[in-house]
Amino acid sequence: MGIFKRVKDIALADINEMLDKMENPITMVKQYLRELEEQIATAKTALVNQLIAERKYEALVSELEQVIGKRVRQANLALDRDEETIAQQAVEEKLICEKRLQVYHEQYQTVKQQIVILQESLHKSKVLYDELQAQKWFLMSRANGAQVMQNLNRVVASVNSDTIQQVFPEWRSRCG
Repeated sequence: MGIFKRVKDIALADINEMLDKMENPITMVKQYLRELEEQIATAKTALVNQLIAERKYEALVSELEQVIGKRVRQANLALDRDEETIAQQAVEEKLICEKRLQVYHEQYQTVKQQIVILQESLHKSKVLYDELQAQKWFLMSRANGAQVMQNLNRVVASVNSDTIQQVFPEWRSRCG
C-alpha cells in the first residue's frame, strides 16, 4: 500500500509541476475575464427580464385594484336599487379579485427581492471584473519588464568585457 501511495504522490507532483509550467497567469486572467463577461451578460439579461416582470405585476395590481373598486361601486349601486343578486355577484367577484390581488402582491414582492439580489450580484461581478482587469494589466507590465530584463541580460552577457578591456588600450594607442 505504501508503494502505491508514493507512486501516486510522485505522479501527482509531476502532473502539478507540468501544469504549473504550462499555466500562464496572463492567459488565465484573460480566461477568467471572459467567463466573468459571460456571467455579467447573463445577469444583465436576467435583470432585464425581472424588471419587465415587475412592470407587468404593477400593471396587474393596478388593474385588479380598479376592478375591485368597480365591483364595490356595482354592489353599492345594486343595493341602492334593491337588486340583491347582482350585489351578491359583485361582492363575490370582488372577493375573488382580492384573493388574486393578494397573490399578485406576493409575487410582485418576490420579483422585487430577486431584482435586488440580481443588482447586487451584477455589481459584485462588475467590481470583480474591474479588479481582474487591473491585475491583468499589472501582470502584463511585470511580464514585459521581465522580458526586457532578460533581453538586457542577454546583451550584457554576449559582450565579453575581458576582450574589450584588452582591445581598448590598443585602440587608444592607435588614436593617440
